[in-house]
Amino acid sequence: MRVFVTGATGVLGRPVIERLVAAGISVRALSRSEVNQSIVKGLGAKPVSADLFDAESLASAIGDSTVILHLATNIPPLSKMRRADAWQVNDRIRERGTAALVEAAMATGKVDTFIYPSVCFMYQDGGSNWLTAESADIQAPGMLQSTLTAERCVADFALSGKARRGISLRFGAFYGPTSQDSRDTLKMASRGLFMPVASAAAYKSMIWIEDAASAVTAALESAETGLYDVVED
Repeated sequence: MRVFVTGATGVLGRPVIERLVAAGISVRALSRSEVNQSIVKGLGAKPVSADLFDAESLASAIGDSTVILHLATNIPPLSKMRRADAWQVNDRIRERGTAALVEAAMATGKVDTFIYPSVCFMYQDGGSNWLTAESADIQAPGMLQSTLTAERCVADFALSGKARRGISLRFGAFYGPTSQDSRDTLKMASRGLFMPVASAAAYKSMIWIEDAASAVTAALESAETGLYDVVED
């Protein structure tokens, strides 16, 4: 197994790469800056440079990899989340970046698995009922439409060949010491502030970052094509 990773130096990318390297898996990680290349090397992976939005460039970087983990994101800070323009870069990564990666994966002819970290926040409020990818109704605000587009790209990859897997993991909110969301929330709390995003009776699905990384490697090992909810109970 040879794995190509985007978002290698991000909150999810680092612990995922650490697990892959510890398991003896060869990892190529998309990295363009010298700082990030140094981080990638420190994690035990091989840094490669490419344009995330250019399929030909990506195909060269992917090389003989058999797996793609598209973990790249650009989530705006809590203070800017209500601004539509703050999501433009993240939307581009989800839509154009995922499409380019799928095109590149098909071009190499060697990739058989594509894993994408989506989110579960586009489910319609189900009250106290437990929601699942199979039963929940979708009610995605504008900022989450791009992740549905990315999921469709992943599904198209799986449909393009009998031996190909396309897996989308709908994560809850990441929390932990490296989570920007956690830092922003604690910073606001220290000032006596809280920004509600739903009614007081609503549930917020969350996942510890290290558990999210374990879910990625578990999906890589054994998950079949499809959508999976990855949240704490």
